[in-house]
Amino acid sequence: MKYNDIKIILISIFILIIIFFVGIFSVNKIRNINSDNQIAQVSNLQEDDPKIIPIDKNIQPEKILNKEKIVEKKVKNKVVPTACPIPEKEDEEEYEDMSLLNIGQEVGLPNPRYIPEDLEELDEGSSTKKGVCLVEIAKNSFLSMIDDAEEDGYSIKASSAFRTYETQKILFNNAVNSGKADALISLAKPGYSEHQLGTTVDVTSSSIDYASASGDFYKTPESDWLKENAYLYGFIQSYPLGKESITGYKSEPWHYRYLGIEKAKEIKDSGLTITEFLK
Repeated sequence: MKYNDIKIILISIFILIIIFFVGIFSVNKIRNINSDNQIAQVSNLQEDDPKIIPIDKNIQPEKILNKEKIVEKKVKNKVVPTACPIPEKEDEEEYEDMSLLNIGQEVGLPNPRYIPEDLEELDEGSSTKKGVCLVEIAKNSFLSMIDDAEEDGYSIKASSAFRTYETQKILFNNAVNSGKADALISLAKPGYSEHQLGTTVDVTSSSIDYASASGDFYKTPESDWLKENAYLYGFIQSYPLGKESITGYKSEPWHYRYLGIEKAKEIKDSGLTITEFLK
């Protein structure tokens, strides 16, 4: 092989080596630019959402994104218990205690957004579903009541308790729109419901397979037990049979309101309805 041919081959190899290293350098440069861009994007997301993990610029973007996916997955798979509503206070006076308000057909809450401060959720043993909430003192009294009832052989649970204005509005509108003739005396208007006070509970029992707001409840031994004993725990039936002209509502043997033991005893002894007593 001639000297010139060897020289051309060596020069060609040298050029190829240079091209190879230039190519590697260019690829790494592009990768670094993309990494910086991804870190910047994740940093911007972090500013908008503090829940995103902090950024360490020494960590590769792929690892950051993988960590985010794991965190997101954990959040999605996490079982979160149903929480009771919490008042969003704009004015302290708007959320003053309404537990003794003589709420009814003609008297509504001064603030339709009203939510009592200390709502607590009943557990599965004392309610028929999740999300049944009462204010703390009413909840504790209710639990004592149903525990004592159980000792006497009666199984009582709550099927409904606190309702927001929005929930009551849906229930009321559905009843009216369905053409129910007695809708206006079967359901309170939104903002006019005892349930929104957080002190009222609809009860049910094993005798009627824990049916909610059932007209058959008044025939059960649990209903008889409550009529005799509920006042000892601060609860009074709001809409007793034969008092429709006074309360403005149809009889609801399942509907009990907590007013405190002292006042409940006064009402029981007087023979008055809650409506009459609170006037």
